[in-house]
Amino acid sequence: MATLYIDRRDATLELRDGQLRLELPADDTQPARTQRLPAALVERIIAVSRTTLDTATLAALADAGISLVALAGRRGDRAAWLEGAFHNDARIRIGQTLVFADPTRRLRLAALIAGLKLREQRRLLARLLEGRPDLRKEVMDALGTLEPIRHALRQANTLSAVRGLEGAAAAAYFRALFAAFPPSLAPERRRRRPPPDPVNAMLSLCYTLGAGHAVRAARLAGLDPAIGYLHAPAHARAALALDLLESERPAIDQFVWRLFAERTLEASHFGRDGGGACLLGKAGRTHLYDRWTARGAELEARLLRRARHLARYLAQFAPPPETDFDGGDSETDDPPSQKDGDSA
Repeated sequence: MATLYIDRRDATLELRDGQLRLELPADDTQPARTQRLPAALVERIIAVSRTTLDTATLAALADAGISLVALAGRRGDRAAWLEGAFHNDARIRIGQTLVFADPTRRLRLAALIAGLKLREQRRLLARLLEGRPDLRKEVMDALGTLEPIRHALRQANTLSAVRGLEGAAAAAYFRALFAAFPPSLAPERRRRRPPPDPVNAMLSLCYTLGAGHAVRAARLAGLDPAIGYLHAPAHARAALALDLLESERPAIDQFVWRLFAERTLEASHFGRDGGGACLLGKAGRTHLYDRWTARGAELEARLLRRARHLARYLAQFAPPPETDFDGGDSETDDPPSQKDGDSA
């Protein structure tokens, strides 16, 4: 199944009679043209530039199960997602809500999510050390910080403590990771809005793309993407999708590192907007999409497996069918992600 990227300003998209029709206007480099392809071959559409589509097409995309990810603004740090109705088991969402309302179980899941991310951060730093022995001090310093945090997560008794530990781990991790990038790219620390350098710009953009996969995985598994455990629910925030994405962020970090290490992307592919934000230019976006297509499919497959494990766990907390909800406390086994060998 393919991903369709739309990166031509003022394009028009239609879905009629099982066919996607994309009208591309002329620009400085290419004439106007029309592209057609069977909708059955497309799994996802990512619209980067301003694109016009009508309500009939929106409904047809949802009905066909085609995801639409609309990135807003040149920075690509705002996104909207359209998904169809993929799952009809309401027990999963009921269980998801009940666990969210249970402070003990929510804390347990939040700590697990943070621990899985920390584990993957440690693994990536270990791989980095194998290929870059010149970074031994930076990597060993970071690993020396992450190890006690790993133990502290098991003892954390509040969500604030879990989030604080996760933030401290991320700061140490990024200090070591950023040392692996060429100094000409000027990464000093993780900064999101606005991203000041190519590395931060790429991380933010790829995290946004990854979040689109996580939203789709959550909905395919019957979960509500907005009700998370580590990430607090907020207006327009896909909190659970961000929870699912946490343990995959180091894989995205490695993907970004390789883009620069292999010179697929260089400083010349980036520019700045009027506010000083570093932005990936159109030529660079073409290189990114070529590489992201396969990586995004792998990412979504892993996210979907994790989402389905989580859905099975959460469904246990819903009242049995055809019975009254009594608010009782049900004892269950460990979260499925631990059974899957993913313990923190």
